[in-house]
Amino acid sequence: MLKTLPRFDFLLFLPMVFLFMLGYSALYSTSRASADNQIVFFSVSLVFYFLFSFIDYHSLVALKNPIFILSVFSLVAVYVLGEVTRGSSRWFTFGEFGLQPSEFAKITLVISLAGYLSKVFVKISLSKLLGTLTITLPLAALVFIQPDLGTSIVLIAVWFFMVFYSGIPIPYIISIFSLGGIISYPFWNILKEYQKNRLISFFNPALDPLGRGYNVIQAKIAVGSGKILGRGFGRGTQSHLRFLPEYHTDFIFASFAEEWGFLGTILMLFLFLFLLLRILQIAKSADCLGSLICVGVFSIILVQLVVNVGMNIGIMPITGIPLPLISYGGSSLLTMMIFLGVVQSVAIHKSLDANDKALFDNVVSCG
Repeated sequence: MLKTLPRFDFLLFLPMVFLFMLGYSALYSTSRASADNQIVFFSVSLVFYFLFSFIDYHSLVALKNPIFILSVFSLVAVYVLGEVTRGSSRWFTFGEFGLQPSEFAKITLVISLAGYLSKVFVKISLSKLLGTLTITLPLAALVFIQPDLGTSIVLIAVWFFMVFYSGIPIPYIISIFSLGGIISYPFWNILKEYQKNRLISFFNPALDPLGRGYNVIQAKIAVGSGKILGRGFGRGTQSHLRFLPEYHTDFIFASFAEEWGFLGTILMLFLFLFLLLRILQIAKSADCLGSLICVGVFSIILVQLVVNVGMNIGIMPITGIPLPLISYGGSSLLTMMIFLGVVQSVAIHKSLDANDKALFDNVVSCG
């Protein structure tokens, strides 16, 4: 471990810590109890971050099969035995704390796809593409039936990013989008009523401002109230007076924007941008396996960032996707810090020879 310390990437570590601090400030302002819990979650997650940082990522991927089996088992178990909250069975509850297996399914997907694609990326074919679906669809389907539409969308998006990075031919991409169009109608029919309402309210929240459009309207009011400099720490009326629902989870960006304003949100987005670019830089200098892992983590952070901020400002449907490192929640924070720990492992343990470098001198393609 001591030999790897000089390779520790502080440019990856520091933005993670700063983003957590921004999220903690928003939690401390609106809910001291949640803030206290989040510190506990962060402390535990930090241990796992360093643990995964110093474990060689090649060794981790070698365990992809038992990890996949364990993840599938936990998703089935939570559907059968998990606590039902708001019509969804997503949690194993231990006293005051809960564990959400769907969050850890993201780790399973990235590790499993990276291990599979790193062996076939130079020979990508339709059969290999279908092989990636046998990994992705069981996880996405088990998450979807909980029901958790948001996380299942994230899993599908991660699959797309990683397969595209591996060199999928353009005709295959067109075929995938065509298939998506064909199944969209029956997909709508199997959505839960609240999920349909979220999509309908996205297009016109004013149709039901006190019902299905309420969340979007209140979030937009909170963001707009922040103006340039914000109302100030602890002075956000939308969150403190509880007009803003889920102010510490789904809509924490709106809570933060109300108190810290446009400049505060620019700082937050800049830190995310710096973190994402650093992950890509690490991907560019790693072997194929390391690159694929980095691209998977990059895609998860990017998709969750875009969707969460988008739904807070009314340009994306509400899906319940947390804002990475910012939203309250132990499972989501632990998952994200494990992800970043694995990226740190890539930075520490990467081994790029001359032949690999010829293949990975362009970050947009693995092959």
